[in-house]
Amino acid sequence: MIVTLTGCALLNPALDEKAFRNLADGYIGKESSSAILDSELRKPKESTTIDETHVEYVLSHKYLSQNSGKTYGCLWAITVDTSTDKIVSWRYISDASDCKAQYFYGGAW
Repeated sequence: MIVTLTGCALLNPALDEKAFRNLADGYIGKESSSAILDSELRKPKESTTIDETHVEYVLSHKYLSQNSGKTYGCLWAITVDTSTDKIVSWRYISDASDCKAQYFYGGAW
């Protein structure tokens, strides 16, 4: 049992980048306020009108690794369809390796 729990703790850092992608992908199709006002993602740093119905919002994301104690920060952007207020896509602004999130609960079992 100890080997299993240790193995999960060691694997978690390797999945941090995938976790961020899953987090960002989870916002597709949701209202923009779900990403913009999420306390983990903070408020948008800037916005740019792409065309008549699309606006891009730049967001800042910070993640404190439970394993290393290091804080990671990155910028990423969501594109919102203003006619529906739905998020239609996202992209990295920072290097993808700087965007991390917790993949699964790493606390006491």
